[in-house]
This record gives sequence, C-alpha cells and structure tokens, in this order.
Amino acid sequence: MIVTLFDSKELKGIVRDLTRVPSKDSKHSASAEILRDERNAFEKRPTEHRFWMALVGLVLLCVLLRLALILIYPAVEFDDTGGYRLLAWQLTNLNFSGYEGFRTPVYPLLLAVCGLNWNLVRLVQFLFGITISVMLFILTYWRTWSVIPALFVGALYSLSLNELFFESSILTESTCTFFLLLSLILFARIDLSEICRKPKDHALLGTIAAITALCRPIFFYLSLLYFGFLALHEGARSRRLLDWRALGYFAAPPIVLLLGWCMVNQLALGYFGLNTRTGYNLTNLSGTFMELAPKKYSRIRDIYLEFRTNRGTTEDTIWKAEEQMRRDLKLSPLHLSEQLS
Repeated sequence: MIVTLFDSKELKGIVRDLTRVPSKDSKHSASAEILRDERNAFEKRPTEHRFWMALVGLVLLCVLLRLALILIYPAVEFDDTGGYRLLAWQLTNLNFSGYEGFRTPVYPLLLAVCGLNWNLVRLVQFLFGITISVMLFILTYWRTWSVIPALFVGALYSLSLNELFFESSILTESTCTFFLLLSLILFARIDLSEICRKPKDHALLGTIAAITALCRPIFFYLSLLYFGFLALHEGARSRRLLDWRALGYFAAPPIVLLLGWCMVNQLALGYFGLNTRTGYNLTNLSGTFMELAPKKYSRIRDIYLEFRTNRGTTEDTIWKAEEQMRRDLKLSPLHLSEQLS
C-alpha cells in the first residue's frame, strides 16, 4: 500500500533511512540523519538485518491472524451498513433520489469498487489492517531507532481482537484508521526530511487528510491541525516567515475535496456541510442531561427521555427515538437534525 506512493529512487532512500541508526552528535536531531545518501541502501549491517527480520515476522504474524479469523468469523453487517450500501448504489448510478446526506463518500466508494461483495470488502480491510501494523512499526522505529519497541507497537494493533473484528465488519473504522495512519506517516516523513521536500509531498498529505475526513467527518479538523504544524515547521526552517507555496500545495486538496462534497449536499439538500448527522451526534453526547432542554424542545426532550429510561443508557438512544420524533413532529431527517443541533 505504502510502496505505490513513492517512485523507485525515493523508495531506495526510504529503505536506507529506515535502517540507519543516528550518530551520537545527532541524538537531539534525528532529522539530520534522514534522507542522506552517503551509504548504500542495501549494505549488510546488523541493524538492517534486525529491522527486516522484525518487519517480515510482523507481516507473517498479521497474515496468520487474519487467515485464522476468516475460518471462524464471517463478514458482518450492522445497522449502519445499510446507509453505506445505499450511498454506494447512489454514487454508482448517479441517482440521488431519496438521498438524505447521512454519509460521506469514501467508504461507500470502497463498497462500490468491491461490487458490494462483503467478502472482498473484508479482504481489503484485512490489507488495510496489515498495512496499519507496518506503518505503526515504521513510525515507532523512526522515533526510537530500536526494533523491539517498533515490533511491539506494530504487533499490538493486530493482536487486538477489537481491531480484528472491526476489519470483518462492514463499517468505516478500519478504513478510516488506515487513512489516518497514512496521513501521520506522510507528515512524519515531511517533518524528518531536511532535504528532498517536494510539493507533491505536501499535496499528498493534504489529499489523505481530506480523504480521512470524508471517511469519518469527525476528522475534519485534521487538515487544520496539519496546516498549523506545517506553518510552524516551514516558518522555522525558512528565511521568510512562511513558505506559502508549500502550505498552498497542502491546502488545495482539502479545499477542493471537502468544500466539493459540501457543495454536493448544498445542491441536493440545501444544506452546506459534510453530512446531516450533526444534530444526532451532538444529542448522543448530551443525552445524559436532556431533561435540561428548553421548553420549546419539550416534545423532543420527552420522547428522548422515554427511550432513555426504557433502554437504561444514552448510547445510540437518539437512533432508536428518531422515528417517533420524526413522526410526531412531522420533520425530515435533515430538519430533525437541525432541531437537535
């Protein structure tokens, strides 16, 4: 997955840098040792040998765990799966009749590419999971220059039953985690590189950050966060206050992708935003004190409290109460979300 992001020359440089131990003079600045060309990438050294042995062992462990899971656990649908399936069908057929704006497009596009074949979707999510473990291994190695903690962190993800079961679920969690980690490793690569920074590095980081937000809108802030870090980083290394060109390459993809999807919702629903679930999600967070809602929202409050009492929890209570709220108040999903907001 990661290899395809770089050309062959860059890949050789990365391979060399992954296995280089920084000198004593650079222990406070690991970036001074990254991407230098003074040694051959495939020179046989103990450090390189340990690195590749650990990485190969990690990949084998990841593969074996997922093969075992295939034998005992099928691909599983959940209540949320139907919304992703519907948007996948709508995007495939360019037919937005009945579109409610509940979902963002990245995961439905993955389902569409897989032909709505859940076994194929699970296979892709298994590949994402293996790549996540590898990326965690690389990130930890870059920061510690030690194989043991890198192997531990990489294996920990794939040994988590929770994460493995998510990879067999037709839900966004594994896909979103993949893009989140991919953005982090791209940012680390920019951060550690003293030379060879290219506009495409910033543009690629911006693209992956935007894709992460279009997978789960809760990560919309990711582009702003990276922009702030890059602004500080570029300002610190440039004679000028900021390298606006580099920041512009980063900012362009999020502006195009995120605002583009907001415009789709504006044209389809008259609502400018990534999705129309904001009110529902906020209610999930505020359900414990719903009784404090103002009188003008008394009907919404009373219905919610009834469902909360019957279920004994606030978790996902709004989704159970939604149908009755819409029926009693005669509101569309969008307008109910606005009322809940």
